[in-house]
Amino acid sequence: MKAKKLLKKRRKIEKRLAKVAKKIKKLNAKKAKFETKLKKLTHTKAIVRKHATNGGVKADTNTTPVTAEVTQAH
Repeated sequence: MKAKKLLKKRRKIEKRLAKVAKKIKKLNAKKAKFETKLKKLTHTKAIVRKHATNGGVKADTNTTPVTAEVTQAH
C-alpha cells in the first residue's frame, strides 16, 4: 500500500516537473527571440547615429519626417 502511494506521488511530481520544464523551454525561446530583436535594434541605432554624425547634420530623432517638413515650411 505504501509503495503504491509513493509511486503515485512520484508520477505526480514527474508530471509537474515536465510542465515546468516545458514552460522554461518556452520562456527561453522567447528570451532568445527578444535578444536577437534587441541586437538588431541597437545595431540599426548605431548605424543611424554614425551616419548622422558623419553627415555633419544632427538628426532630430524626436520628429517624424512629416513634422520636419512642416517646421521647415514655416
